[in-house]
Amino acid sequence: MEFQHLKFLLKLSDLPNGRAKLTSIGIKDFPDKAQISQDLANDGSISFDGAHPVITIEPAIEQVETPQGFEIKNVVTVGIAPTGQALLNLDPSQLPISEGELKVLAKLGETGEMLKLTEIVVKIGTKKMSATDRNMILEKLHSSGLITASFKPVKAKKPATSKTTKTKASGEFQITAKGQDCLQKLHEYFESLRKSPASDLDRTKLSPPPSDPEILQIIRELDSKAENDNYLPIFYLRERLPTIPREELDRILYSLVKQKKIKLTALLDTEKYTQKQISAGISQLSGGPLFLIRIV
Repeated sequence: MEFQHLKFLLKLSDLPNGRAKLTSIGIKDFPDKAQISQDLANDGSISFDGAHPVITIEPAIEQVETPQGFEIKNVVTVGIAPTGQALLNLDPSQLPISEGELKVLAKLGETGEMLKLTEIVVKIGTKKMSATDRNMILEKLHSSGLITASFKPVKAKKPATSKTTKTKASGEFQITAKGQDCLQKLHEYFESLRKSPASDLDRTKLSPPPSDPEILQIIRELDSKAENDNYLPIFYLRERLPTIPREELDRILYSLVKQKKIKLTALLDTEKYTQKQISAGISQLSGGPLFLIRIV
């Protein structure tokens, strides 16, 4: 079952007797309510008393787009580009374009404005250039970046249909035993997560870490129980505070050292402790790890 369908069931279950019309408060503004209610009815999660919602198919709205390529049939106006204008200032004998191309470009450069195709009239000798030749030259000049063009909008291909829903349900619908069973299973699932040890651990991680004074008090308590003459091995503290990340606890201990509340000393005699206990110490660049906590 999709999320929106489940959300609809939850919304329906909150209403009196789990019964409502599509126009009822709490349901009428629900997105795609007609389609969702129809899906749930087909699934057997809700039942209808009266007419089902009607799903209608309406044509999609046509869109327009600008053509990507230069097609003369789509061109409205053309004008000279800055590169084309600069080319006209060069020696004509040195230009890599034909006489006809130069005359079309010069025509556009006379006014510097966008012209309709019919306004571009040039002669080669005494003969007027044909529309076909003119259009071929315009396409070539455009592809070379010497002129610009504006295009008329072209209708884009429209999708066959676009589904939209219109609510025409005259009766009511009600959550069925199957729908209630689905919600009950969901409730039981979340209850099991809430009561699981992993969930308790996650909530503990969300709690703020103890403050420096609180850590100092915990050190006092642990040292008193361990009876180590004010030299508490650091693994006692890590075991007492398993939810505090190692780096965070190290930071708090360094803070207490800076406040001159405690001192940290390296471990010299390793025979009394296991390797796991020793690994709880704070590593140093040289020498053994800082392992013993002494209250100042």
